[in-house]
Amino acid sequence: MGIFDFEFSIETLLTARMRYLIPAIGLLLIPYSIMLQALFEKLQSYPKLLSFRNIFVAMLLVFSVSTTIACYKHGEFINNYRYSVFEAIHANIPENALAIGSSDDDIYFIRGFFSDARYLSIDLNQCLAGNPEKISIGSFIGEKPYLIMLDYPYQEGRYAPRQGTVNLERQKMADFVSANKESLGLIYNSKKLNLSIYKFR
Repeated sequence: MGIFDFEFSIETLLTARMRYLIPAIGLLLIPYSIMLQALFEKLQSYPKLLSFRNIFVAMLLVFSVSTTIACYKHGEFINNYRYSVFEAIHANIPENALAIGSSDDDIYFIRGFFSDARYLSIDLNQCLAGNPEKISIGSFIGEKPYLIMLDYPYQEGRYAPRQGTVNLERQKMADFVSANKESLGLIYNSKKLNLSIYKFR
């Protein structure tokens, strides 16, 4: 499996995996303009029905409709699952609290956008600076943090380059919850979202 292997379809490329397409758009502009020039030269011999203006308007309509559909699908993807997770997390974790979870779930705690809550990965070595001071996650228990256990059901059975790291972090989270279960209270649980939130008493 290569690092860029993923389940491919036009729908996933234009919605959930849009980030893979955007960097290529700039590279496609030059060959795209060359292709259009060659196409327009060929169409000059056709009736006025295929004039440049008519072709431009038709292409503009196609691109507008395609963009609208892509945005709708992407919004539907976010609203149906991730936004529900976001709402559940922030309904149960107050401002300025400390939350601990997988490094993949820190998207729900972007400071200045969503919350002033602090967020730590269960594996402190996943931070950009690593963990040179060898701080243990247990040293934060005194702050009575919230623990987030989250799995993404739509990713089950899919290969991803980070999947090994994600699985290890999920297991570390489960082990940490199990080791501290006597001190934890379950404050939120949803099988639909595969989300559980615990808090140290």
